[in-house]
Amino acid sequence: MCHNLRTFAALAQLRQITASATVLVVLVFCADHAEAGPEEDVLYWASPDQFKTVSHYFDFRPDAKILSRLIWDRLYYREPNSPTYKPNLAIKLEWKGATSVEIELRRDIKFHNGYHFTADDIVETVRRLKDPSLGAPLHRGIEWIGKIEKLSQFKVRFDLKRPTPHLLEILSGPFVVIPKSSWRNAPRGGNGEIDYALMPPVGTGPYRVRRIEPGVRIELERFRRYHESPKGNPSINGLILSSVFAPGERRQQLMDGRLDFLWRLSKVAVDRMEREGAPVSIRRAPSMRIAFLLMDRAGRNGEQSPFRNSLVRRGIAHAINRNEIARLAFGLTSKVLNSLCHPAQFGCEQDVRKYEYDPKKAVALLRSASIGPAGRFRLIDQLSTLKEYLPWELLNLKGQHIRSINTDIVSYRNHQVSDALARYLQAVGIDANVQKFERYGTAKSLLESGDLDIAHMTWSSHGALDVAETLNRLFRDGPLDYCRDAEVNRWLDVAANTNDRKARARSYSNALKRLQELVCILPLFNYTTFYAHSKRLDFEPSLDDIPRLYLMKWK
Repeated sequence: MCHNLRTFAALAQLRQITASATVLVVLVFCADHAEAGPEEDVLYWASPDQFKTVSHYFDFRPDAKILSRLIWDRLYYREPNSPTYKPNLAIKLEWKGATSVEIELRRDIKFHNGYHFTADDIVETVRRLKDPSLGAPLHRGIEWIGKIEKLSQFKVRFDLKRPTPHLLEILSGPFVVIPKSSWRNAPRGGNGEIDYALMPPVGTGPYRVRRIEPGVRIELERFRRYHESPKGNPSINGLILSSVFAPGERRQQLMDGRLDFLWRLSKVAVDRMEREGAPVSIRRAPSMRIAFLLMDRAGRNGEQSPFRNSLVRRGIAHAINRNEIARLAFGLTSKVLNSLCHPAQFGCEQDVRKYEYDPKKAVALLRSASIGPAGRFRLIDQLSTLKEYLPWELLNLKGQHIRSINTDIVSYRNHQVSDALARYLQAVGIDANVQKFERYGTAKSLLESGDLDIAHMTWSSHGALDVAETLNRLFRDGPLDYCRDAEVNRWLDVAANTNDRKARARSYSNALKRLQELVCILPLFNYTTFYAHSKRLDFEPSLDDIPRLYLMKWK
């Protein structure tokens, strides 16, 4: 009965959070336009961030990623919601072994500044970024490159550090070519040193930057000399991104037609807009970002950790109503995940062990592991801990020695979900609290140090439609690996060292099945991204949460 009451309390709190009204973060646009839309043929959107310039390799904010896709084309193009890759700045790619690849380039590409795109631009981009004193050698766009060689004016060879079977995913996403002229004319920062992050944004994409008013707005216009690209020619002539912190204004700007597009809204906000009959289109789109509960199976936070016991981890897996949390936090678009990946990703095996919500089974599993409620067994828990230091017979305790678990759930995103998770655990006798961080970067040192028992985490895989960007980063004895299982890592090593698709799929299948048996990580659900935009705008969301504004059209 107790666990049911606590569960109802958890749901009640989550319902209260999702039903409460919040003020939307807003950006004030310059008042030099009365109304956005097709008449002006300029699309206006807003960001809570301020920009001095646009920098693909040095700025990772969400709206910077949108701007990157507008300004820079990639060697390959991937369809937004499909692992379909097409040559763009490249003509073809040819593997010369497991760790060597040659890429032939198009000869008709021009940068926005009028310079021709050649192999020299790729070589210079890699050379500058590889310089640890000035570049970004750990950026995932170039970390895979061991050496680059210019074979001709329009052909390069990459020697890879290791097999990179999902190379097309990288060449269609994080790897971007900056013109040689921009690198050579990079400005200097306040300390007199070259600051590549301040380079003017010059690319080969469908839009060029016309003007930047630092901290206020960025204006883009359609690039008239844009090549024949699988992206197609953009329909809308101009785009303006404005940046001002004015918490109630953004929604009003959209309502009165001075703004065309908003994104990354909360469920509370879009639900309220619908209830009030807002004259805009509301979109709830599934996201590739997944949530999961990480547990310290490896004992990184202590050899005596109760989370090393598989009965405890399985009890926790059955204690949480993932369906209900997903529904209340994000709506019906978010679905419970049984594997630690998004189903759209290559290698995401779905035929794995599943953990249904069953609090009675959770309690039984915890009791089998001698885990009981903290309040009732606190003294015995303290005495049991003394076993590490004193001969057990000296304690002279009778009967079953039941331990309690008192733990903090590390949380850096969607704290209301973490609170609900904690209350589900409290309902089955685990004394769980939430340790809240406002940013991932703040919690990262704690996560990497190993000083935690359990964490509510999320992962976007950088938008990659390949499980390599999830599993390789979270396991293989890396700083985020709290599983440390030799069999899981062996299968991941096999997948990482072959370009054979069938062999990779088989290895990922084995790794994901093993992870579900170990339940060192409990997959929760995928996220939902909320959008609101003008009814005159034709827009389709993408799984990787990077709106392709170049595909937008006026109706």
